[in-house]
This record gives sequence, C-alpha cells and structure tokens, in this order.
Amino acid sequence: MADTINDLPPTPFRVIVDGRAGTVKYFGEVDGTAGSWLGVDWDDQRGKHDGTVKDRRYFTAAHEASGSFIRYVPTRVQLGITFLDAVRDRYTTREPVEGAEEANEGTSTSGPDVSIVKWENSNIDVEMVGFAKVAQKQTLENLQEANLTDRLVGNLGDVSIIPSVLPKLAIVDLTGSLFSQWAQIADLACALPCLENLYLNRVRLQLPEDVTTLAGAFDRVRLLTLNLSMHTAEDLAQLVPNFPALEELHFGFNNVAELVPFDAPKLRYLNLQNNALAFDQVAALSDRDRLPMLRHLNLQWNGISSLAPDTVIPHLTTLWISDNNLGQWTDVDALHAWPDLTELRINRNPIYAGDTELARIQVIARLPSLTVLNGSEISEKDRMGAEVYFLKLANEAILAQTGSAIHQDTPIEEVPPLVPAEILAAYPTFLTLASKHGVPAVAPPETEKLKVVTVQLQRLGKNGEAKGAPIQHRILPSANVRHFRALVARQMRISPRKLKLRVTDKWTGRQEYMAADDDMKLVSYYNLEDGQVIDVLDA
Repeated sequence: MADTINDLPPTPFRVIVDGRAGTVKYFGEVDGTAGSWLGVDWDDQRGKHDGTVKDRRYFTAAHEASGSFIRYVPTRVQLGITFLDAVRDRYTTREPVEGAEEANEGTSTSGPDVSIVKWENSNIDVEMVGFAKVAQKQTLENLQEANLTDRLVGNLGDVSIIPSVLPKLAIVDLTGSLFSQWAQIADLACALPCLENLYLNRVRLQLPEDVTTLAGAFDRVRLLTLNLSMHTAEDLAQLVPNFPALEELHFGFNNVAELVPFDAPKLRYLNLQNNALAFDQVAALSDRDRLPMLRHLNLQWNGISSLAPDTVIPHLTTLWISDNNLGQWTDVDALHAWPDLTELRINRNPIYAGDTELARIQVIARLPSLTVLNGSEISEKDRMGAEVYFLKLANEAILAQTGSAIHQDTPIEEVPPLVPAEILAAYPTFLTLASKHGVPAVAPPETEKLKVVTVQLQRLGKNGEAKGAPIQHRILPSANVRHFRALVARQMRISPRKLKLRVTDKWTGRQEYMAADDDMKLVSYYNLEDGQVIDVLDA
C-alpha cells in the first residue's frame, strides 16, 4: 500500500478498487479540480470516457467509455503484494515437530518467530525459536505448484531471492493478478529454473517496445494460458516466438477476429475458443513449416457459420468446433479434405438441432477418417451402420427425385450414371460407400411407383412477385419432406434454414407451409397433384 499518491509506482500499473480491476494510466492533476487523481482504464468497460475530459486527453482508454478518474484512497485502492508474500501466505504453515503438539489458545510469544509447543504427555511448554522459518523453508523448497489466482500479486519484490526460496516451482497460476508488464513476467520466469506451466488468464500485460528483450526468459515453458488477457493477434504473433518449447497455448475470450501467422515449432494444442473468428482465418495456421507439430485446434463459441472448403490444416488430427452456427451438411463435407482428422466435436450446432442420432450418422458417413465424434469413440459397428443408413437415405433421395431407386443388384460400375448430380453433391461419399457396401434396397409398393407428381416451383420475391419462370420438379408422394426441402433448397440455391415452401389447395384456396419442424412428414400429406404450383420463399 502506498501512503500517498506520490508513493505510487510509475504508470501503467494495475489496481483493484472496490472489487473492480483496472489499469492506472495517469495520475496527477485534472484541469478545473483540486488535488490529484488516478486515471483508470477499467477491465469491465464501465467508465465514463476514453481518457479525454473537456477536450484534453490525459490517457488513452481501451474503449470509448472504459475510463474514469478516481481519488487515491489507500484503504480503497489495492496495489498488489509481492510474489513471495503471496506464496508464503498461501502455502506456509507452522507444523509442530515430532513428539510435540500446538500450544493452547492464548499462548503468547515474545517475538515474531517464536513458537510455543507442549511436549507430548507432559505439561512442559517449550519455546521453538526460528521454528517458523525452518517450516517455511522446508515447505517452499519442495513446492512444485503455486495457485495464486486472484491473490493480488502485483510486483516481484526482491527477485534475487526467488530462485533459492522456490527452486522446484514448475507450475504458476497468476490468474487475475495485478502485474502490468511482460518484463515483470520475464523476470519471474528467469528466477524460476523449473517453470513449465504459466497461467496468465485475466492479466492485462503490456508488451515491451522491443519484444526481443523477452528472449531466453521462457525457454522452458511448455504451457501458456492467456484467456481474457485482451491481447491482439499481432501481440500473440510477437509473443509466441519467445516460447520455443511451447506445446499448449490457450488464447480464448479475447474477441479476436483475425489471426496472424506465427512460429511455434513444438505447439501441439491451440485453444482459440470464445473469440470472433471466421473459419477462413484458420488459413493462418495451415503452414506446416511454422506449426509443424500442431494437432489439436479448439474453435468452440466463435460464431462460425460456414467452413470454407479451401481452408485446410492437413496435419491436424483433432478439431473442436461445437457451439457455433453450422447449419449445412456442406460444412461437414468440407472437412473431408483434412486427411489426418480423426477426432471431431461438432455438437450444439444447427445441424444437430433436430434428430441428434441422425446427425451423428450423417457426420460419420461423410467423414470416413473419424474415430471419435463428440467425445464418443466410433466403433466398427457404428461406422458400418451409419454408412449403410446414409446410403439408404441417398437412394431414397434418388427415388424421390427420379421416381426410381437404384436396384441393390446393380453392378457398382453401372451406378455412377444413375445418380443425379444434385444427389452426388448432397451425398458426396455415396459412390465410395456404395463400392464398399453396395446399394441398399429401397422398395416402395408398385402402386406408389406410379404416383410420381410433377409440380411447379415458383420463386417469389419479398413483395410476393414472381421471380422468373416456374421450374418443373418431379416428386414421389411417399418421400419425406426432409429430402424434398433439401433438393429444392439446392436447386434454388437457398439455405435450408431460410427456405419456406407454401402449398395452395386448388379447391379451397387454403395456404399451408410445408413443415420445417417435422421433416419426417411425408409429401403425400399435402395432396400434391400434377401441375400444382409450390411457392418458394426465401425467409
């Protein structure tokens, strides 16, 4: 604690005020007021301005209204304690020596390092001078992991004594600490000869002007977490080369919308969850010369709405892309180009919004290299069942479009010309799987084979006006709405999620929308007749 404002460290430095974290970027006088003020850029962005007051800029806040001025009150503004004080407070205890037990409550001591213990099975009190120091030294010398989350660590104190006090410390969690400079973290890393895992979540650190000054400090660090650190992609590209042994990097919750290529020769696991990345940004990670060991990528909660087919990390084995906005099977098909991909997490996307078991079948059949899906292993039985069912779905779609399914005895070399291009596009692994399993039978009753209906698909604009001439489409009433909607969406080039199909009864004039929430309903439910017009609307 600084007694006066003049005792404060140079800006920028970190503070906690009434439970809120922020960075002090200015202290001094403010025009038109008396006394001195602290100019704080608040982490939660709940300020009043951007560092400018009455046309004078005192500091530059990170956001338009994240800055404000406060008076310095020592009892209110927490500046942070030293690293070793935090470790001692968290991990040192006074343990009695063998054969002794703690003194009764109320026992007083004559000095700061005097312990009173009562010898076992006696009434004799024994003073143990220096006992606390010995206990601390024994404890800290063997300490390998220090969790200092939210313990207000803000400075290093006498860094020269840290190596002798903590010679074995390998894991340090400084989440929520009050460090403000990467130079401080580098000094700490140099003082910890065994440091391997470094957690810096919710720590706002400023890079030095010359990032090369960090070289050598982090040569042993294998795991680094920078979640909610508010670093940019450019910051990351400058930082990572200073971690030559880095194998695992967490860089989530930083609102990053783009990636900058960086070099990390040993990086295997990269967590980019909860950012704002479009999938094409993954191209920045595809250079095998820069990231030769990268195997696991986490892109959960990024709002990704499509997967670009030309964006590939060929050596990646594990991709987590759950909790995004993927709604097209073409997005899954794009991953077919990732030859080494064996594990995928893709649940809690729109493609899983309906029948989750059917969605699992589709993913397995579309990606033959997968061995684990959404955390569950894919057995040989699972794969065979999924692939055969997928073939059946495709053959049903062929039946719905052409009025004739491919017969199960058809020689495989005769199958390709029998498959419409639209079906191959919708079921891209059909021919490969048919070569493996054959084409399963789809045999509707003979009477239904004669009931193919030719309808007119009329595209309508927003105001109900016709857009172009109607398009003829043959449909089998026994087909389900799921297949019909998918075929129409592809033919009209409309997203299935936005597609609306409206049927008008020729006798009553009643209009009804084909169900989007019950895709297994049969087309026959709508009593379609030859020549009937189906309105196609783009929601």
